[in-house]
Amino acid sequence: MITLSSRTGINFDLLKQWADAFGWDEKIADRNKDLDKSFETYYKNKSRDIRNRLVRQMENLLGEMETCSLGLPFHIKDVQDFRNLANAYESLVRANSLAMTRAVEGNNSDAPTSWADLLVSASDKDVIEHQE
Repeated sequence: MITLSSRTGINFDLLKQWADAFGWDEKIADRNKDLDKSFETYYKNKSRDIRNRLVRQMENLLGEMETCSLGLPFHIKDVQDFRNLANAYESLVRANSLAMTRAVEGNNSDAPTSWADLLVSASDKDVIEHQE
């Protein structure tokens, strides 16, 4: 209230009397509760939206992976299985991109000759990028 007093030029004791008479502290507390409730609702909705988008992305990824699995079955039992599968898929995508890049470069003596070589090259490239 000192700041209010100095900004308005109204005597501090008078402001204190008004605050007590009109229940300013209770009104401020009620207002803060309303704001807290509004923020909580907003963040719950925002979190739900983010979660739903992530679930859709995971479902799409699984569908795409199943489509590209050439009929080979894969099973996901827990989060770690999904994490491993997503990491493997990411490595394959990187390896495929690397293969396309290396193919464009032409006669490259260190060009990978198998998928295993591509995966190693892709992971080596990741290590180099993370070091930079």
